[in-house]
Amino acid sequence: MRTARTNHPAYSDDSAGIGGGRFAKLGFYVFLAVLTLAPLLGGTPVGPDYALAAWGGDSMSGVVRALVLVAALLTATLGAAHKPAPTVAAIVARYGIYGAALWVAISAFVHSRFFTSPVYVFAMLPEALNWLVFAVVLALTARFASEDKANLSRMAIALLIGGVFCAVIGVLSFGTIPGAERIAQRESATFFSPNFAAGFCALTIPVAVAMLLSAEGLLAVVLAATGTGLLFSLLMITGSRAGLGLTFSGLVVALFLALVRKTSLPWKRVGVAVAVLALAGVVFGAPMLGRVRQSANSKVAASLPTNGAAATDDHSGEFRKETWRGSLAMAADNPVFGAGPGTYPYTYSRYARVGWTGQAHSSYLQVASESGLPALILLLVGIGGVLTVGLSQKEATKTATPVLLSALFGGVIAALGRNIFDSEWMLLACGVPFFCVLGMLVGASETAPQKPVEQTALARGGTAVFLAVTLVLTLFVRAGQAERDALVVLSRTSPGNVAPLAKEAAERVQPSDPQIYALAGDYNTAAYLSPSGKRFYQFARALEREGSWEKAVDQYKRAADADPNNLQTRKALAETQEKAGDAAGAIFTYLDMTKIAEGPAGKIRAIPELVDTLPAFAYAALGEDALKRGEAGEAYEMFVKAREIVEDYSRTTPQYQFTEIATLGGNVDARRAEVRSLYTDRIVPGNRAALQKLRQQIPASLGDDQKETLARLDAFVTVPTPSTAPP
Repeated sequence: MRTARTNHPAYSDDSAGIGGGRFAKLGFYVFLAVLTLAPLLGGTPVGPDYALAAWGGDSMSGVVRALVLVAALLTATLGAAHKPAPTVAAIVARYGIYGAALWVAISAFVHSRFFTSPVYVFAMLPEALNWLVFAVVLALTARFASEDKANLSRMAIALLIGGVFCAVIGVLSFGTIPGAERIAQRESATFFSPNFAAGFCALTIPVAVAMLLSAEGLLAVVLAATGTGLLFSLLMITGSRAGLGLTFSGLVVALFLALVRKTSLPWKRVGVAVAVLALAGVVFGAPMLGRVRQSANSKVAASLPTNGAAATDDHSGEFRKETWRGSLAMAADNPVFGAGPGTYPYTYSRYARVGWTGQAHSSYLQVASESGLPALILLLVGIGGVLTVGLSQKEATKTATPVLLSALFGGVIAALGRNIFDSEWMLLACGVPFFCVLGMLVGASETAPQKPVEQTALARGGTAVFLAVTLVLTLFVRAGQAERDALVVLSRTSPGNVAPLAKEAAERVQPSDPQIYALAGDYNTAAYLSPSGKRFYQFARALEREGSWEKAVDQYKRAADADPNNLQTRKALAETQEKAGDAAGAIFTYLDMTKIAEGPAGKIRAIPELVDTLPAFAYAALGEDALKRGEAGEAYEMFVKAREIVEDYSRTTPQYQFTEIATLGGNVDARRAEVRSLYTDRIVPGNRAALQKLRQQIPASLGDDQKETLARLDAFVTVPTPSTAPP
């Protein structure tokens, strides 16, 4: 007969736990499922741009949020009462992060005037929910870890299973690339960007290595080694050098901490881990090697007058630095509550020193600029508490894996470093694992109560009500996002049928979504809900189609004010000014375009290999104006600049022609045709006319250059399946 145990944790092998009942573990099992699904479903930012994403999108991210809250609700209602004995550092860690999440929510309340204003609520509410979910993840993980230290390994395994699935997807995709092209390939797996996939790997690879070192039995060792190899393979095919360097930093920190703590390490297993990493690095190292070579070439060519791909990394690094400066200006202008959580893609352009980007390329700056400095300070205080806890822990309990604690700390260090370079916490696929690992460190430092803990009905009921309300709100938001995404898909496949359905949805979906109103043709309301350059631009285009030139000019000017460095907006403004009879205003707008093109925003670009052809339109217009004024020399100079831009554009490599297609989508064919027409109908004739007025002989090479340029343009790769989506 089995002896009854009185002092057992609620999530130990005992089915009931301390007062938890038969279903006490249900919340824990749901949470394990969340950890597996998060990297698979949460790898895209919020917004309609990812409605067609193979993985992720708002609908799938909503599932992750909902499951976290379901796990918390089940734990609060069915689980045993739990009150651990925390250290001071653990208290600081918990309430620092809780405070940061609360401040994000307060920022959303303030900017929405306590939800009496619908402006940007469509963006702020999902972001506020994300941070509430992060806080709940921390709380749940810490609770499960403190209740039973064996849960540390269980949660780590669940997290790694999700990571391995991501790695398999990435590796299989990489395998379809011809061998010669692999050096230039970067895989994202289930993430929207390779860098974010690398950030996830930097967090989890130290944990995977720890599980390999502590695995018991041959099968467990083989599975752990396979998982470690797959995750490192994914890291290599992302081509992220920062991710690779920080992963090794995390491993070194974990090893150093384990040695300082005198943790017994199985050195033969360490050798196996090194061999696995080396093998994966050799087999899948082509993209990383290509990036390293590119970096070396860019340093050699830094002083050379080249616009080629050799200088890519220099330009990319400068773009990131300028984005940081713009984000700092944004945070300084909104120090207390930020510009609004989740609004960075819509508000940053007013502060941009270079081109638009949808993220601050730094989680810390993203938090400060969107939600205010208090949110960032509270978050850093909480993380500091976690690091203090991680450093102060000595020997783990007998049910924990000693080396795992060191690996968790190393993973956190690597992830903190990655978040300097990218806004990884904007994704649930990165945020949920990160705050889970923080919670594991906090929970490992806490001890479960030795006696049953009484919890008042008010406390349990209050927690349950809060979680239930948040869950209902999450499902409500997800339903609206799913309907919007369905309309976006319909607009690509059957654009003629989308407007009536969008009009119905616009009145029904809450919070009001500007994308739905735009699909319904109500661009005025869309611009009200999201007063951004994109929405003002769309409104102006609609007014143009109605022939309301003056009103369209006004909206284009609002778009230019909202996004000052956007040359597409200024080109449209100038063309509309001409239609409205304001030729002088159009010339000034074209001059503004050339100033932007010749300044930092034009020279420092995120993808310098994609030549921006918009300045060519401005130079051509200024050349034509100079010809009218009889300034042949000035005209020739303008037409030469325009011609060189188009000729450089014609040399775009096939790789970046595909990037252009991915960026412009169905509009790419029209854009390319417009550039070709500009070259043949305006630039080349204008160049010849300027030479004739200067009484200079037209060089024979001009005709040859024209033929070669047109041949290259005509050889561009095309859109595989043309889209009829509205602009």
